[in-house]
Amino acid sequence: MSVCWAQLSPVVPPPGGYNDSTCWRPNARGCDQAGKERHEFVQSEWSGRLFGGDPWAVFWLGFGFAAQGLFAARFVWQWLASERKGRSTVPTGFWILSLLGGLMLLTYACYRKDPVFILGQGLGVFIYVRNLMLIARRRSVVRQRHPGLFAGQDPADEPLVQTGRGAREGD
Repeated sequence: MSVCWAQLSPVVPPPGGYNDSTCWRPNARGCDQAGKERHEFVQSEWSGRLFGGDPWAVFWLGFGFAAQGLFAARFVWQWLASERKGRSTVPTGFWILSLLGGLMLLTYACYRKDPVFILGQGLGVFIYVRNLMLIARRRSVVRQRHPGLFAGQDPADEPLVQTGRGAREGD
């Protein structure tokens, strides 16, 4: 029985490449040629399934991972802000990271042509934009009613006793 490195590890070539010394017992064609053919076949089959022959596939895969990383970073941001305040809070940065990561994931979903992913991220992007609009409106109201009250602080993060129409905001 002839056993080549290619039969033991079809995806990763041996250190120094294929040659007869990497075989336990060279076959009639020689391990060097058989190993190269097996390695190239498995590598092209694997990359063909993963990337579908798209020359931009590696870029899009990296883009998708970066988008998911940015989107996941929002939870770390929220956790750190809550620890800093000593109470659960959702800072503005959470919504900004949600929007940026969501837009990137929506772009990736469109590339992948995945309707479930597109619908989910599209709805999320709408929600993130709406929350940022509400935060901007609140900042504007607070700054008009209390100029200089929150100097150096984000007024959107501070609870208010009373804002328009008698609504109570805050904790």
